[in-house]
Amino acid sequence: MEAILLYFCTLFGCAQKPAETVDLYEEFIKNRGTKVENVVTVKQDEKEIKKLLSDLNKYANRHEVDKILSLYDKNFISHDGFTLETYGKVLDDAFKYYKNIHTKSEIKHIFMKKDEAFVTLLDKSKATVYDDNDKFLSFKIKTLKTAFYENECSYMLRLKKTREGWKIVSDHIIFETCMIRNLRAKDIPMLLTTPQTVEPGQEYTVKLDMDLGKNMGAMVDLSREVITWPSTLFEEKYKVFPKTKTLERVIRANETGYNENIAAYINIGEYSYLKKYNKYKIDTTGYAIISQRVNVKSDKRFLAMWNETKNVQNKR
Repeated sequence: MEAILLYFCTLFGCAQKPAETVDLYEEFIKNRGTKVENVVTVKQDEKEIKKLLSDLNKYANRHEVDKILSLYDKNFISHDGFTLETYGKVLDDAFKYYKNIHTKSEIKHIFMKKDEAFVTLLDKSKATVYDDNDKFLSFKIKTLKTAFYENECSYMLRLKKTREGWKIVSDHIIFETCMIRNLRAKDIPMLLTTPQTVEPGQEYTVKLDMDLGKNMGAMVDLSREVITWPSTLFEEKYKVFPKTKTLERVIRANETGYNENIAAYINIGEYSYLKKYNKYKIDTTGYAIISQRVNVKSDKRFLAMWNETKNVQNKR
């Protein structure tokens, strides 16, 4: 479920306001001081939660936005600052662009304590993007044609038991990576490396490794995109991919609390330098986008969901 939304955010930007990025999964286990198998679980509640998550995945694959939103609390706030209303709007748009997207969602762990639960999941999504999607193609990817998309997302959901049953009240995205490729780009090994979490204002290095093989070249735009809503278009700055097979860039994280996406836009093909115009001519034979989330911590503010988790711990 998260994978559908997150890849859309990679290209179009989706968060409304700065969000805190405490790693809830690690902090939850560390501060509770207990192993997973010793966490108290209530069988009936766990059964209801599993049913909710199964419905979430089912509705996502059917693109039934209203039914998806019915599983969330009206005061839901996401890791990137979505309200429930904004969340629904972005889902509507995402399903229009990825008409055949399909997600497999796997529950990793369920942590129970009275009327709250934390669930870690792994989503894997696939889709085909066709060249009749004019609006999609008009945004950075005019040479896309039919392409293939894959996404993997590890995340945590926080649920609370309400009068209407269990509801999702917030989420935390631990790791997320996306890839979309077409033509010859589908067969070329590519790896984008980023840190998972950084401090506000911290410098960090991102790296793209790619083996193009013989008689091939690439132009690459390795960019940082702050996740905001509405999105802000940026000026593309393509560089010739070096013969060392590695392109690196040092980035300073924003200090506003927004999370970030690192995206590599890759034009693969035959290149010739036009001296008269001081630019390269590109005969594209493949195109790819790889993106990876970088969470930005905040020293000044803490998620309400994390504060409430600590309150539960103190009451044990």
